[in-house]
Amino acid sequence: MKVDPAALLSLTAVFSAACLLVWVLRPLARRLGGAGAAYGLWSLPPLVWLAQAVPLPAALALPMREIGVLPPALMPMAAQGEPLTAGTGVMAAWLIGALACLGLQLWRQRRFVRAMGPLERVRHPRLPVYRATHDAGLPALVGLWRPRIVLPPDFARRYDAAQRALLLRHELVHWRRGDVPCNALATLLLCLQWFNPLAHAALRAFRRDQEMACDARVLAQRPRRRRLYAEAMLIGGVDAPWPPLGCPWPSRHPLKERIDMLKQPAPSRRRRYLAMLCTGLLACGSGYVAWAAQPHTPATAADAALPSLAPPRYPKAAADQQLGGQVILRVDVRADGSVSDVVVESSTPAGVFDAVSLEAARKWRFRPAFKQGKPVASRVRVPVTFEMDPAPAGGSAMASR
Repeated sequence: MKVDPAALLSLTAVFSAACLLVWVLRPLARRLGGAGAAYGLWSLPPLVWLAQAVPLPAALALPMREIGVLPPALMPMAAQGEPLTAGTGVMAAWLIGALACLGLQLWRQRRFVRAMGPLERVRHPRLPVYRATHDAGLPALVGLWRPRIVLPPDFARRYDAAQRALLLRHELVHWRRGDVPCNALATLLLCLQWFNPLAHAALRAFRRDQEMACDARVLAQRPRRRRLYAEAMLIGGVDAPWPPLGCPWPSRHPLKERIDMLKQPAPSRRRRYLAMLCTGLLACGSGYVAWAAQPHTPATAADAALPSLAPPRYPKAAADQQLGGQVILRVDVRADGSVSDVVVESSTPAGVFDAVSLEAARKWRFRPAFKQGKPVASRVRVPVTFEMDPAPAGGSAMASR
């Protein structure tokens, strides 16, 4: 595996820029399109990061250039060992930190689940509802593969019937919207960016926006229940930390901000659709910018012009006959330096050295041509000369170049 801290730095810069953009636009999106619009903006950081994983397409081949006669003893680039550098230590530290952060998140999830104690199934016509032995910050939607709605032991005493229905609907909205898988993805991104303070702040803001968007969805379905909903928030329960794979009701969410949101009138359907359209366009534009701005390994003009090639073997039949010749190859080179296609343009004598030349050329690695500072596909002409070396006393010699 190639050690490349520059790629990690580029991904970190792109992710941080996306998080800052979301942070700036959240208040405007919430004011124009509601809490759901602000929550939708958080699709930008994973999308722009994913965009950088999509390779740039191969560029059109440049006009053919000619490489000088093939040197006889150059080793191919793939066979050259890469010495360990400081980048190895950087990547090792990043990997250790990512694994440690992932272990911490798994421990937090396990602690939350164990704090609930044994679960008892509650009869419900449509939902998998369970009652916990202890209140660890419930009710909550818990679990990634088999999500369950877990209620506190005093759920029936703490809330009246209307409030219980609202809270169950709140967790149901989390379930139908796929918020637990979204939390899993956000946690994974946090582990990959464990060293980035913006990632930790972004996760907290993402979870707050998630809860507010869920509140808004519930109240859009039950607009006359705002007061009951606010009273249920004030009753609350244990203020437990967020589980990585769960959506608890009395979460560590600023209560004042959540109550203020309930006072705001719901945006019209037209404004919501307009906010969704703007979010989609912003996500596409940001993803394209991140994709087009992928870094490339710099190379000098001399490196771009010098191939690193292994000469072909000398055919035994030609060596036995002391036969020499030349093959002109036309080689299509990808932007990464590998050979995409090779054909024999001419050969003398015809057909004698073609097969071995093609066999060797398909394994060659070139330093690609550059256009506007970026590696591009190109086409080169490579003459391969086969000639017999002067025979030493008592034997014969051969060479290809």
